[in-house]
Amino acid sequence: MTFREALEREITAQGISVAEVAQKSNVSKGTIYNILNGTTEEARIRAATRRAIARGCDRDIETLPDGGVVFIDPQEGQVVQSSQDIHFEWVPFRPFRGQAHLSEPFDWLHTQEESGRLVGLKTVDRVFQQREDFLELAVKNLGDQNMIEISFTIHVVFDHGVIANIESVIHGVIPPGQLRRYTAFLLAGAGYHLTLSHVTYLDENNQSWQVSNVPNYRFKGDLA
Repeated sequence: MTFREALEREITAQGISVAEVAQKSNVSKGTIYNILNGTTEEARIRAATRRAIARGCDRDIETLPDGGVVFIDPQEGQVVQSSQDIHFEWVPFRPFRGQAHLSEPFDWLHTQEESGRLVGLKTVDRVFQQREDFLELAVKNLGDQNMIEISFTIHVVFDHGVIANIESVIHGVIPPGQLRRYTAFLLAGAGYHLTLSHVTYLDENNQSWQVSNVPNYRFKGDLA
């Protein structure tokens, strides 16, 4: 079953509307409709978007061996074990990592600045070179198995009231003992408080682990 088919089936089975799913998932109605009507190709639907929409249906998503997907009740899904084998650290005022950045928060920041909800970011032209005002997320594998996918929600609250939950996924293997760095957010404009929630990762055996010890970050802002 494709993601579109699974989503369509879940909406019908629960009798919920696209508007309800959009509100709970923080994914736009347009994006959801484009998935349902086939405008967005299956391969172009991001993993983070899939997870967010599934949560908007009060469901988890499971990928089958043949590549298909199913929506499952969180209580019936795989048991998520707690792990202390991953370490996160926020590193401020770093240059932009073009080959290692989280696209979802920067897409959101661009949209917010373009709409005028946030100012002073200088993201509209997408020229990030020669700047060192980025927040970096350093991730270290303290365990003895490869980590193959890390997913989380970036919860950000700006001082003047803008609030968002941004679903993000880090793909790529992090071997035991290795450190990886990712450009995660922008240190410009209004001050904000940033936290990570729903942090999980998959190990090389496709086991899911939950992480609770994640530091917060506070940016005081640089607007006059």
